[in-house]
Amino acid sequence: MPEGATLKLKGDFPYARYISFNSYRSDGTPAHAISDNAIVPNAGAINPFAGGAERQSEFRGYELEVAAGEAPESEAANTLYDYAEDGDSTLLYRVYVPDEGKDLAGGVKLPEVEVTLADGSTVSGEAACDAVESSSDNITVPRVPADVYAAASENNPANDPPVWRAAYNFAHSLACSFYGSCNTDPEREVSWFANLDNQYISTHVVVKCFRPPSFELSSRPVLPHSAAIRRCVYEA
Repeated sequence: MPEGATLKLKGDFPYARYISFNSYRSDGTPAHAISDNAIVPNAGAINPFAGGAERQSEFRGYELEVAAGEAPESEAANTLYDYAEDGDSTLLYRVYVPDEGKDLAGGVKLPEVEVTLADGSTVSGEAACDAVESSSDNITVPRVPADVYAAASENNPANDPPVWRAAYNFAHSLACSFYGSCNTDPEREVSWFANLDNQYISTHVVVKCFRPPSFELSSRPVLPHSAAIRRCVYEA
């Protein structure tokens, strides 16, 4: 974010079951979030996620401000705090379950980015992205180093019946699943760009993939091996 600049997100509430905006630290852990029913609509508009609101109203505009740093004890309304580290921050916008007949964005345009620079001028669209040096690269999710995973995978993590475990943090998931070290008091700080409104559980399965061989059958043409169907079997 340029010094002295402010960033706003302007959009319309989608026709959907849920939306949220999340900011993330550099390690992919969620930092701050503002969800659908907590957003104050523009004057004369409605928030369709608020109790008793008219979901189908066409007047559904809102405006959010993205503020630098950590959230204070008393948060400002319609404000998402970026928790930027080394000048970088990741923001994710989620839309869950659009209404029937609506597209993935919920029948409205994606929020527009508007940046007000220190001199009072405003830019939007691609110019706003350029102003904040936004990256169009795909998000990189932290991965287990290859040698660490190779050693851990010697211990089969799958169970029959499956054992479902709550997700706490990356290190605990690895130690618990592959080494059975589960009886600790882990900090709940799920990474992988998790949604702060959700809690996560996971289990392991064995995936076996094979290609059925071709064979001659008088009533059917021969299926060439290269065209055979690939089938996957999932086992706990």
